[in-house]
Amino acid sequence: MKKSGEIQKHTKGYTSAKYDSRSAEFKQEQKKAKEAAENQS
Repeated sequence: MKKSGEIQKHTKGYTSAKYDSRSAEFKQEQKKAKEAAENQS
């Protein structure tokens, strides 16, 4: 089964998919930073 987010990507087209991938990268960077901060404390 596909997630609704994946379906939206296909219907909206290239620009949306490009934005979504950048958003996902940004979220991963935030997650890494959060984990690093937690490891330091």
